[in-house]
Amino acid sequence: MNFFVSAGHPMYKGAVGVLDETVVDRAVVKELDIVLREMGHTVTVLNSESAKDYVEEVQVANSSSYDWYVDIHANCYSKESANGVETLVYADNKPEAHSISKNISELGFYNRGVKVRTDLYILKNTKAKALLVECFFISNKNDCDLYNKVGAKAIAIAIAEGLTGQTYKSNEIEKPTVNETIEAKPVQPTDDWVARLQAECNKQGYSNQVVDNIAGKNTLAGCPTLKKGSKGNITKLLQEKLISLGYDLGKHGADGDFGTATYNAVVKFQKDNGLTTDGIVGQNTWRKLLNL
Repeated sequence: MNFFVSAGHPMYKGAVGVLDETVVDRAVVKELDIVLREMGHTVTVLNSESAKDYVEEVQVANSSSYDWYVDIHANCYSKESANGVETLVYADNKPEAHSISKNISELGFYNRGVKVRTDLYILKNTKAKALLVECFFISNKNDCDLYNKVGAKAIAIAIAEGLTGQTYKSNEIEKPTVNETIEAKPVQPTDDWVARLQAECNKQGYSNQVVDNIAGKNTLAGCPTLKKGSKGNITKLLQEKLISLGYDLGKHGADGDFGTATYNAVVKFQKDNGLTTDGIVGQNTWRKLLNL
């Protein structure tokens, strides 16, 4: 089979708890790449640092023919008691997802099972079969201690065996040559979102900055605080960004009205990025949105 594998959040840091999500997911992806190859499969690993956002990741994945898109994450929650592994899918019709959660739980992690998430951009828009693995909770000390004990390779083997139905036997299967793997080259960014944000902040008097489509300290300084009840083009630009990152804004989408759906999406974005979950888009939230 032909696998497309990515590691967590592109460009900006993921969640941070006892451990750092971006360190964990990259360690697991590195081992998963090796294990799947040793099982005889072809693997493309996306360099998450070179992809601008989830939209671009999906564009790369959809540019070639893959059997599976596998996105590796580690979970985090404000309640430190939350623990365990869960696998996210767009629809609960993939037995492989159940196998992955079961296999990882057999390492000692609590099995939270399979969760249907129709709001996640990657799961909703990828042509290949797709799933997202939340390996364990980096906010739970026991989970982190167990991860440090079993290691990234054990989790990678659990995922690979769940995906393929094969039993992993190191080095007993001939590895594919390097030429059999297509290296992903992210498409060049064509999004002018930053430039439109800069221009709108200038127009409304919040800043007097160069409109160059490059986010920097002047762009951040010019972004006003937005909250429930805010309306207008800057709110609409905020909504566009949230949608591009895979957050669900309901049936109204980017309508320029900061209502309940936008508030909920902002809170989810803040939670995913280790920010205070107050639903207010201030400097810290803008900083993450701008990838600064």
